[in-house]
Amino acid sequence: MKKLVIFDIDRTIYDGSVFLDFSLHLVQKNLISPKILSSLGFEFVTYQTGFESYDELVRDCLNYFFEEVKNIQPDIIKNEFKECLFKNHHKFYDYVFKTINNYPEYEYLLVSLEPDFIVKEIASFLRIENYLANKFLNNGEYLDKPELVFNKYYLLENSKFTGIKPFSVFGDSESDLPLLELAQNKFVINPTTVLYKQISSSDYHILNHETIFDEVKKIF
Repeated sequence: MKKLVIFDIDRTIYDGSVFLDFSLHLVQKNLISPKILSSLGFEFVTYQTGFESYDELVRDCLNYFFEEVKNIQPDIIKNEFKECLFKNHHKFYDYVFKTINNYPEYEYLLVSLEPDFIVKEIASFLRIENYLANKFLNNGEYLDKPELVFNKYYLLENSKFTGIKPFSVFGDSESDLPLLELAQNKFVINPTTVLYKQISSSDYHILNHETIFDEVKKIF
């Protein structure tokens, strides 16, 4: 098998949160209630002030989102996300395109806690074959409730990539730490305060999106 390279999405290859941008898009289209924005804002403040964990933040935000979209046809939601992605495609950092295009000999994988239909569309946009995400849909229909997983290592180990030591992992938050610790090369972009405190060794490359490809060229 080719050497495995794993990317997180939000704040790692994308400037901001795809989930928040899509929620705003749906509010602007009058497809979901604007109340979700205040709920999501509250969750982010609660996390940033240390009153809840990253896992709790993700759980609450995804459950709010699911309650808003579950009565909208999945095909409508998917098409709206395609439109949102087209509108926000400039937010993807250049280094992810440079890495994929310059080093096609690697196996690329997106691992995100975002809903599966979002991550699938981003993988297609980036021309990445593989992705792992939280499950909202089954056979094109919503589940009764989303199957939420907060441990990215669990997602990896329950996929075809089980037992594989990644060549490189790119992440920004404490949810990425289990995969970063596995990787031969650990790339941290714009780390959260919690992740920065958890990094325990000098073999982490802590960079920003403007300098990271220089480091990629040295290692790949």
